[in-house]
Amino acid sequence: MITDIDIKKLKTVFATKEDLKSVKADVKDIKNDLKNFATKEDLKHFATKDDLKNFATKKDLVGLARVSDIEDLRITFIDKLAEWKSELYTKIDAVLGRLKTAEEENAILNAKDEGRQEVRAVEVRLKSLEDLHAPGSHHMG
Repeated sequence: MITDIDIKKLKTVFATKEDLKSVKADVKDIKNDLKNFATKEDLKHFATKDDLKNFATKKDLVGLARVSDIEDLRITFIDKLAEWKSELYTKIDAVLGRLKTAEEENAILNAKDEGRQEVRAVEVRLKSLEDLHAPGSHHMG
């Protein structure tokens, strides 16, 4: 004969209807969870390792600048170039001004020197004429 103690032992060894209901609910949950996993067909639409090798990595992109960065650099470069050009022309104008002044001064000094030479030449001619016509220097023959 089976006693209550035997039934209690059997319940611990074998699954009861309530245990099976609980397992059935767990199986339903597992089936629902399995619906969230990708199927072989789903996986065909994903990139493979070889496909991923063709994409740029973060490391590849570090050295690249955005178009706006390049445009900003271009504008800054053009502004700086115009500024340097203006400074260069200002300095060249100053040097050319000094050169022109030096050339004009040189022309004046050359003319003055030439004038002195002409004056000396005239003085030499005058002296020779004075010596030639000095009193007592005439010889009559």
